[in-house]
Amino acid sequence: MSSPALFVAVAAGLSAAAALALAARLGLLRRRAARAARVRAALAEAWPRIEAGAPPPPALAAEPGLLLDAVIELRQSLEAGSAAKASLAAALEDSAPVHALVKRLLRGGPDARAEAASRLAYVGGARASRVLALALMREAPGPARVAIAEALAVIGDAAFLPSIVDALSGASPEDRSRIGAIATAFGDDFLALVPSLAGREEPEILELLFAAASRSPSYALGEFVRSRLRDPDPATRRAACLRFLSAYASQAEVEALLADEDRAVRSAAIRRLGASPSVGNFETLVALLAEPAARADARAALADLVTVSPALFGRLVARLRGAGDPMLRGRLLAIVALRVEYCLARLAEDPNGDFALAVGNVLDSGRTAGVVNLLNRNRDPAVEEASVALLAGRLREGKDLGEELEQRLDPRLLERLGLKRREVPAAPGKRDERVQRLPLFVILALVAVLPPAAYLLSAGRAASPAGFVAAFIRAFTLYALVLNGLTIVLAALSFAASRRQARRLGRKTDAFLFREAMLPSISVIAPAYNEEASIVESVRSLLNLRYPDYEVIVVNDGSKDKTLGLLIENFDLVKRDLPLGTALKTRRVRGLYASPRWPGLLVVDKENGGKADSLNAGINAATKRLFAGIDSDSLLERDSLLRVAASWLDYREPVVAAGGNILPANGCAVSYGDLVEIRAPRTLLPLFQSVEYLRSFMNGRLGWSTLRALLIISGAFGLFDRDRVVEAGGYLTSRERYLKDTVGEDMELVVRLTRLMRERGEPFRVHYEAKATCWTEAPSNLAVLKRQRNRWQRGLLDILTFHRRIFLNPRYGAVGLLAFPYFLAFEVIGPWFEFLALAITLVSPALLPGWPVAVLGAFAASVLLGSAASLLSLAIAEWDGPVFGTADHFRLAAASVAENFGFRQLMGFYRLGGYLSALRGASGWGAMTRSGFAAKGTKR
Repeated sequence: MSSPALFVAVAAGLSAAAALALAARLGLLRRRAARAARVRAALAEAWPRIEAGAPPPPALAAEPGLLLDAVIELRQSLEAGSAAKASLAAALEDSAPVHALVKRLLRGGPDARAEAASRLAYVGGARASRVLALALMREAPGPARVAIAEALAVIGDAAFLPSIVDALSGASPEDRSRIGAIATAFGDDFLALVPSLAGREEPEILELLFAAASRSPSYALGEFVRSRLRDPDPATRRAACLRFLSAYASQAEVEALLADEDRAVRSAAIRRLGASPSVGNFETLVALLAEPAARADARAALADLVTVSPALFGRLVARLRGAGDPMLRGRLLAIVALRVEYCLARLAEDPNGDFALAVGNVLDSGRTAGVVNLLNRNRDPAVEEASVALLAGRLREGKDLGEELEQRLDPRLLERLGLKRREVPAAPGKRDERVQRLPLFVILALVAVLPPAAYLLSAGRAASPAGFVAAFIRAFTLYALVLNGLTIVLAALSFAASRRQARRLGRKTDAFLFREAMLPSISVIAPAYNEEASIVESVRSLLNLRYPDYEVIVVNDGSKDKTLGLLIENFDLVKRDLPLGTALKTRRVRGLYASPRWPGLLVVDKENGGKADSLNAGINAATKRLFAGIDSDSLLERDSLLRVAASWLDYREPVVAAGGNILPANGCAVSYGDLVEIRAPRTLLPLFQSVEYLRSFMNGRLGWSTLRALLIISGAFGLFDRDRVVEAGGYLTSRERYLKDTVGEDMELVVRLTRLMRERGEPFRVHYEAKATCWTEAPSNLAVLKRQRNRWQRGLLDILTFHRRIFLNPRYGAVGLLAFPYFLAFEVIGPWFEFLALAITLVSPALLPGWPVAVLGAFAASVLLGSAASLLSLAIAEWDGPVFGTADHFRLAAASVAENFGFRQLMGFYRLGGYLSALRGASGWGAMTRSGFAAKGTKR
């Protein structure tokens, strides 16, 4: 058989094998799901008898594997009584599936041990408990130890609580927090253990008891905290004092700690006074305003005190009016000004008194959003007259009211003041996102010179046009074989990783993931620029995510359309004077908007600075440990954030970045921000992009993640350690330390984090989670798609040149030795090579006598193997449970072949256009027109 025929046979065989394997797997899943449904129904029907102590019906006992699955699923959703637990344990503990679980728990790898423990927890019984306790004693620190401790907690036998506490020894700080939360979940049984733990000196035990004292105050924990108030170790004493003040100290004990030598303790004591409204605390705090070291804490505590107590606020006003000391008067006035609505309401009674002075102080401080909001809502003529008189007086004195009032104050009030609306300043000039062009010219020169030079050197005097064409086609065939061969190798790695991720995720129940301190808190940051078509549905989707502790921060990047107005209208937003961090330098923030209806939502309005600048502004506003950067035109599945964050539990090394799967939402149905129906796109362009996304994510990123060489976390959905990102300088912008902008901010940040961790010599992980999906609106016309790919290519070129020291540098591991060379060869040089190959193929009939055989080999290596790689990606995505329906599988499979005839070549041309744009010094994103998400019941 000739080489081209062999290529064709191999490629066709791989494609057929992938398609048949997926069809067989989906059929198996459907049959297994049907059998499992029957077992679940029979178990539910028999459950009342099982709760009374009766054994499961013989028909169920005959299928112990499915019975075990059904028991686990049922017990995760309802609480079983002791009789039901005993009945199920008796039916399952001697079964073959349970024997296999015990064997895996004692002899398997870490993942196998963790999975076996999570399943044995729902078998219960004496044997499972003993085996789990033995496994916990033997388990080294790491994720499996946490999983085994959780399994013992699910069984709920307090006899094993000391073993769980002992598992704190040697654990990482994160795992100590998780195991501590598991231990304290035993409630009264844990409190009964506290006296025996209180005398122990291990740091892990002290940390556990202090954390429990803050989380669940009790008499036993209070006694422990009190016993450590005079501990000789300063750190232990400080921790005890802080916990003591938070929940256990009496009024006299709080006052005694006001003079403590430890500044942190003294500060906490002052703030504790502000949490207990009383005249005595009020007077103490007023007195502390005179002490420089206590002044800031006393002011904050007084503000807390008078906010919750109108009577004490009245006392504060009376004290202000009677204060003779100018310094004390100024400090009291600053606190009174925090209640600006009260001050405005009292202006009519005393237009030139203390309240007018307080409002003036607010205006001078720049915290004018509250004043504007109140005046715009005011309906009291007396308040309006007094307010206008105050503002007019300031104008006569030559004082600037500030742009906030002149931009947002009611036009009628502005007219009374003789002012005109001050327009929002225009966005600043273009960002400098230009790529370093010298390396690009060098690459282009090598692409143009090397192929003919190499041919001339090898052929010598025998060189001819026909010989060059034949040699080039052979070289392209080899190139396509290597590219698609690597893609298939990555597919094999991805398949194994996908199965491993599915098992890891499957063992983590909601009860486990939603347990306090188990998962890190997250700030979801969504930059938005001219996203009026999809912004409301996207934000609704974000507010409906399933996650224990998160906030949503939308950053309006100087949109020129109705993006901000729609957010204000749909979420009842009001501009607020809120503190904003300054860890990263950004374009000017024009305002912060919040809503009492949506306490987890914050909108940051800022000058246009690009996506990277917007993400940095969101990081400044974030208050959580991690942040998720997503596109505002995207929809996260409700569990996506939970699934990606769960990967933080799977590794001993710190995870600094993680990403999820991205798929086009074109064709899907959305209702109030929820994805209610998943369908493959109905039009060709988005359908081809679906295949492309599957290949890129399921093959590429999952495989590279397995090799520890992942370079890209998609900007549409990425999760990052906030502190690490701040240490690295945030997203790349000209406002920050590297003085440079980029359009490839998502990939660049991952590369820079990798450099930071490698150069420090610290262990870390960059993770890709295939089971978490974000749905985004893919371009539906060629003009928008062209601009998108142009931007992607410019971003890639920028990153490879900016971080060129990584290339082939063993210091950076697989990233430098594998990933960078791959991207340079196949993503930068590859499009030029493919363009030349297409041009030469078109002229080959005129120059090469045996052109059909040569072209057939290239076709097989490029098109058929490419189709096989795409079908493998689809198989990996659907292997553990179908995402798409049967008809969509056929549609996607057909598109996996059809995209090779025009679409992939067009994408190559677009990448060439991006290269040429970079050479010209192009900058910017270009307009990304959106159609918005389809509502349920409509077709697109």
